[in-house]
Amino acid sequence: MLFVFSCSSDLDNMKQSVNIEGDVPDSYYTNFNITYSDSGALKVKITGEILEQYAATKEVEGKDIMKDSVHIRFYNQLKEVSSELKADYAIRFHESEKMYAKGNVMVINNEGEKLNTEKLLWDAKAKQIICDTTVLITKPSGQKIIGTSLVSDQNFENYQITGVTGELPFKREKSPK
Repeated sequence: MLFVFSCSSDLDNMKQSVNIEGDVPDSYYTNFNITYSDSGALKVKITGEILEQYAATKEVEGKDIMKDSVHIRFYNQLKEVSSELKADYAIRFHESEKMYAKGNVMVINNEGEKLNTEKLLWDAKAKQIICDTTVLITKPSGQKIIGTSLVSDQNFENYQITGVTGELPFKREKSPK
């Protein structure tokens, strides 16, 4: 007796090309941890759930998209956290060094003051934080101030608020230790 077998698969019969539409990241990471240093000194640590990295092309600047939470810690010369930024989502553009954060955005400075907003721009080249939407600042004492926008240095130490409402007068104070 002689048996003859022939094998084929659906892949052999596939004659159509596959088209992927939309942006596809060059790299994809989960539970990421990125550190930036200068001359061996820790400057920034970024952690989060999902990171998609896109390389630059002739038409578009390279970018990093951070989803499902991002936590950025900025460090001083003593390797202490000088300020923090948390958000649900952030996108950072490589060449312009601008980062847009949105969704439950919170910035905490070394004085213990908290900034809450729904979106902000951090411009690393200009060393500024810019919010063009409602901001809520809470001092360590619990005092709150609300504004319609904010411009600050990148450490959230020196800031200007427009459209101020809330509990006045608003004075800087040291965080309780």
